[in-house]
Amino acid sequence: MVKIDYLFLLGSKTPAESVQRIMRKIGTNALWANYSMKGLKGKKNFQDLPICPVIIKACRRNHPKVIQKTIEASIADTLRYAPHRGTKTDRETSMTQDSTTLGQEDEAAPEEHITTPESPGSEQ
Repeated sequence: MVKIDYLFLLGSKTPAESVQRIMRKIGTNALWANYSMKGLKGKKNFQDLPICPVIIKACRRNHPKVIQKTIEASIADTLRYAPHRGTKTDRETSMTQDSTTLGQEDEAAPEEHITTPESPGSEQ
């Protein structure tokens, strides 16, 4: 019951947001990328994990009028899109590498000299 009480506190306005917040707290996108709700396409079955009913119960406490199938669909969506989501650290690392690369490109680029036509009356 302690797990459900703790995860219940992570709830949000919608069941989908609650599921995402709870799953983000207990695992990473890299972990969830290995699972699908029913274990299809060579992935592990999330429904068989002991944490699945705990997540559902925590969401049901936040959203009592929502049916279980809706919460399961939110879990399935979270698992489906996990491989495509980068973590905050991944994005920060990527941004740092991009800015470093950009800085190197700027330094390596030869300077361009712009020639302008001489203005009338100036000496050549």
